[in-house]
Order: sequence, then C-alpha cells, then structure tokens
Amino acid sequence: MDVRISFVFILNTLLGAQGLQSSVKDATCCVPTQFEAKVYMDAELVFLDTTSSVSRPLTAYSMFNYTVHLAYDYDRQQLYMHANVTETSPLIPHPVTDSVLYLFDHKHGVMYTVNGGHDGKCQKDNSTVPMSQQCIPDDALLQRNSAIGNPSLQPLAAKVYQYEVKGDPDAFPFYIQAFVKQNGKQCLPMKLHVVTAGGSGTMNAWVMNFVNLTQGIQDPSIFSVPGPCRGATQVTKITTAQEPKWKQALEVLLGTIN
Repeated sequence: MDVRISFVFILNTLLGAQGLQSSVKDATCCVPTQFEAKVYMDAELVFLDTTSSVSRPLTAYSMFNYTVHLAYDYDRQQLYMHANVTETSPLIPHPVTDSVLYLFDHKHGVMYTVNGGHDGKCQKDNSTVPMSQQCIPDDALLQRNSAIGNPSLQPLAAKVYQYEVKGDPDAFPFYIQAFVKQNGKQCLPMKLHVVTAGGSGTMNAWVMNFVNLTQGIQDPSIFSVPGPCRGATQVTKITTAQEPKWKQALEVLLGTIN
C-alpha cells in the first residue's frame, strides 16, 4: 500500500472515524470538537523480501516527510487535510515531491481528493463511515508525566498514554503512544508515535508533531468543495484497505475509520 495514501488513512482514522473511543462519557479525555493545526510527520515504510534466494531476507525502505494543514470539525462532520510530501529511498534515483488535498464531508458521505493541491485533478468518492469525537480510551495506559521542550525555557507539560486502535476488523492494529496536553476531560494532541504492520512483509511507523494548534475554525470556507471538484462525478467507493497508509494513520487519530 502506498505510504502517501496510508498517511491519510492514519490521520483520518486517528482524528475522524470511530477509531479511538466509542463512549466519550467514559473516555480519559477528548480533543476539542473544532481545531486547526500544522502537522509535521515523518513516516517510514520497511519492505521485507522473504522470497529472496540469499541466506537471509532482503530489506528496503522509503522515508516520507509530510507538512499538513489540518482542520478538524466534529460539529460539522468535516475534515480537511492539505499535505505536501517528500519521499526518499534507495529504490528511487532522487527525492520525489507531491501535494495532495483531502476533504471529508461525513455528513453527506463524500470524500474529495485533489492531486497537485488546490488546482489539481479531482476525484470524488463515497465515504460512508460516520465521524466520531476523538478521545484517549479509558483503558489507555498512562506511561508517565513528561515535558516537551528545553527544561530551562518553560517546557510544555505532557501526559504520555499508550493504547491500541484497530481501524478495520481484518487489519493489523495501530500501536499508539500519544503525548497530550490534558486539562480535565480535554486533551490537545502534541506528539504521536504510531506503528503498524502492513502485511506482505511490510512495517509502517509514523511520528507526528502538532504545532500552532488553535481551537475553533478560523475560516469555515476551508470546507467548501474545492474548485476542481465542482460538478465532479462520484466514481468509487473507498474502503480502508484501498487507502494510502499515511492517510490511514491520520484517520485513526482523527476518527474517520471504523
């Protein structure tokens, strides 16, 4: 599975679908119902070739660096992600860059993908998974109280939780370590470590850093149908297994994957 696609799955599962906690009432803490942030994410995909004729399996890898403008609106049942990505790997001659815009409209069951950013080519798909408010599960393990930043420069206090999320009944689970700023029942995501197997001898790992997080949506028009998508015909029904791995990871956090 393409890691660039899996990034969307990860963000959407983490931040949009029913991926973390079914009961908000019993949760340890929950993210705000509306927020925007920049997400800086590093991802690694490791391939293992067990069919090799040499004495031990051959391995290869790809590294991905993402900068994502994220807008999460549980009240409107919408999720916006605009990602710029760079891939490096021994398997390709030089770094490859890409820009992709994703807009999930869970209220109307639609997902828009614009390759090349705001002015690129649009694809319109079904998105039938309901959106849920995202929370740290009540059975998450509180590993420690920590801090992010220079100890001499007023670092940010953080609680570190560890838990497991299964986005799809037939898929490998996501093992998550979450650094959050917790105030009672509200928690703001600060940093996430996510690891999962990809099947067929692959392993995926992500580190996500949330910066400039602000509560509320500054400009609701960010959720307007992108220009290239106006009049687009709905062409496919997307399943979890068909989505890129990076997309899957962010979806786990944002809560748009069952």
